[in-house]
Amino acid sequence: MITSEGFPPMIGLDKPANKATISTGRRPMGVVSTSVTKRAADRTRQAGEHCDYLDRMAAEGVVPRSLAETARTVWDQVSIVTDYRMPVPAAMAGEGGPIWYTWDKGEHHLEAEMPDGGPVEWFYQNRKTDEVWAADITVTDTFPPPLCTRMFRVALTGSTN
Repeated sequence: MITSEGFPPMIGLDKPANKATISTGRRPMGVVSTSVTKRAADRTRQAGEHCDYLDRMAAEGVVPRSLAETARTVWDQVSIVTDYRMPVPAAMAGEGGPIWYTWDKGEHHLEAEMPDGGPVEWFYQNRKTDEVWAADITVTDTFPPPLCTRMFRVALTGSTN
């Protein structure tokens, strides 16, 4: 079942948590703080806007439909691998391709360049340590551990540039 806001129902959110919170100092299982649910709602809204952008770029002929689908697949894979912790990327579509994704959080910079029909070109830079990493990875390949490590560095960093 999906709620009118587009989310699955959360157990316990319809019941006041004050007795359990007062007696134990913790929220009962199944109760999520308002800030957590707001962040989830914001991310869901932003992800929807991002997918709408990809659809619009394909519909307007800016990029081929196949490239928009590749970009959506990459975004889906990034989301799943990072347990939906990765923020929605800044995205840009060039005339006929490629599509670029960029994530900047704190000292971490990660980008993906997706040409139509080629491998995704990944680039990472840590602004504090000057670490640089790059790799070309086919969309159908499993993300290698070095890429996953860098995605988690971005996803788990608290501050945003």
